[in-house]
Amino acid sequence: MRFIFSNIIPDKVDLNQCGGKGANLFNIIDAGLSVPEFVIISSVSLLELIPAGIENPKQFIDDFHFQPNTFDEIIKYIYNDGNAFAAVRSSGVDEDGGTHSFAGQYETELFVTKEHLESAIKKVWLSAFESRVIEYRKANDIHSETGIAVIVQKMVDAEVSGVAFGLNPVNGRRDQYLVSSVYGLGEGLVSGELDADTFTINRDGNIIEEIIVNKAEQIRSAGHGGTSLIVVEAHLQNIASLNTSMLKSVATAILKLHSKLHYYPDIEFSFYQNKLFVLQVRPVTSVSNLPDPNTKKTTWDNSNIIESYPGLTSPLTFSFITKMYEAVYRQFSVVMGIDLKKVNANSAIYANMLGLIKGRIYYNLNSWFASLQLLPGYSVNAGFMEKMMGVKESFDSGLIIENKGWRDYYDILKAIWRILINLNRADKMRAQFQEYFNGVMLKYNAMDLSVFSIDQLIKVYLEFEDTLVKKWKAPLVNDF
Repeated sequence: MRFIFSNIIPDKVDLNQCGGKGANLFNIIDAGLSVPEFVIISSVSLLELIPAGIENPKQFIDDFHFQPNTFDEIIKYIYNDGNAFAAVRSSGVDEDGGTHSFAGQYETELFVTKEHLESAIKKVWLSAFESRVIEYRKANDIHSETGIAVIVQKMVDAEVSGVAFGLNPVNGRRDQYLVSSVYGLGEGLVSGELDADTFTINRDGNIIEEIIVNKAEQIRSAGHGGTSLIVVEAHLQNIASLNTSMLKSVATAILKLHSKLHYYPDIEFSFYQNKLFVLQVRPVTSVSNLPDPNTKKTTWDNSNIIESYPGLTSPLTFSFITKMYEAVYRQFSVVMGIDLKKVNANSAIYANMLGLIKGRIYYNLNSWFASLQLLPGYSVNAGFMEKMMGVKESFDSGLIIENKGWRDYYDILKAIWRILINLNRADKMRAQFQEYFNGVMLKYNAMDLSVFSIDQLIKVYLEFEDTLVKKWKAPLVNDF
């Protein structure tokens, strides 16, 4: 049997042997938060225990008897300081991951005495082979090995427990947290057996909205092992189960875990003697389906570009054309009289003219609209330009355009003057460009690229790109 103790430095732990839930316990510790002491029975222990090719692993586990003193180390670590009880939980290889949580699939035993520790561990192992788990794996197309670690953890006889989401799953807002709580243990909340208070809070823990329900019952220790449903004291039943200080502690824990893990956390927590213990953390699995209402909307359109790129486009092709659009439209903006410093200051606009969505090329209308706003005299010609873009209503490009009064008209006149000069020079520019273009193509067509190394090909390509694509003024003037 391989044991992993919670007092080991997280960097020294092989998290692959801890299962999903166990690995996350070390992540909680690494984030500087309190976790009840625990020991993990490694996920490889069960795989090493069951003989290869056995037809009925459940029967084998059921009939198996551990050697005396197998769990002495765990008992000394967990049942010390007068502690009489432990929680015994599963930690499957795929459990509490970013895609599948396995919530409610495996067995959990609470308030386990040391005399019943071995039977509780066997119950968790056996649950890995239950039909509900097998069907869950089939339904979610999970084919990994049936490795399951077991967490033996000091039992916190919680006064209040709850769950908290590191975003608001109701409206998608990333600047709000949703917290639900009950008196006693959180098992009644997770199972849906007990009604819970619900708090919507901001990142500082301040309450935005609260729904306080009648909490007549709670799950607590039965005293001799296991749990029981008991009545909540009358004066507590209709007041908030979490006070302001507690909510701020929960908000702080979420912020720390988000910063550490780089995902929106879904946590289970308990308060004992006003101290917060984080019991579990996993990613909120539905984030991809929750648009953030505070995020600026991006409008995509392919009504014109579909003529050039019909059907599916490979990422390689997209990586090339998006650079070309950026280079060409930066040059076009300068031709139209936008100061080069202004073009450089808004480089993100030109770098995001296109998007690749599910294999198809789209115009990013936010960037196109913003590039129009940079043109001289936009504040005067806004309506005309919006009509030219074909948009039925204005939308926010993120740019703040200053109305400069008479200077806008001056900028328009200056732009017209540049256009007239380019018109006058167009024939000469076309001829010079054609001659230059043909010379460049002759040079590169004469190269035998098949004998070049990868490094040489990259160098030649970059020279070609710099020589030709970034000097596209004549075709732009011609098209205009």
